[in-house]
Amino acid sequence: MPTRPRLLVAIAAVAVACGGRGEKPRPAPAGGGTERRLTDDPGEDGLAALTRGGCEPHFSRDGSKVVYVSRRHLKETSELVEHDLATGAERALVSWPALNYDPVYSPDGSELAFASNITDEYAVYRQRLSDRQAWRVTFGPGAARCPDYRPVSP
Repeated sequence: MPTRPRLLVAIAAVAVACGGRGEKPRPAPAGGGTERRLTDDPGEDGLAALTRGGCEPHFSRDGSKVVYVSRRHLKETSELVEHDLATGAERALVSWPALNYDPVYSPDGSELAFASNITDEYAVYRQRLSDRQAWRVTFGPGAARCPDYRPVSP
């Protein structure tokens, strides 16, 4: 039975990510080439990219997708959105009524780790992508942000 990737959680002071600046994810293609903006096209809501906002892009291990934070520019909540680089299709992975940040794919691509203030203080969560089942992985005093998967020796 394969072992599940372990999650390394960095505890950090909470800082406001995106800051309302509307940075856009701009990945350069693997193997060279020029960067391209992912959020140029209007979304389902018809809003232009500037009003949709986007920051904190992280690639899947195979480089086929990128997950990023969408604040829909200055809303009080944020979504974690997955963008398929081949098709341009997007889907919201996390749409909780909270500020959701710091998305990162697990090494095998089966999960997403992220931080959310759904309980008023930032905590780190993991979510299976197959069924979107999520669970909290940090507890205790103080905010938790910036999760990352790292190899851990047995």
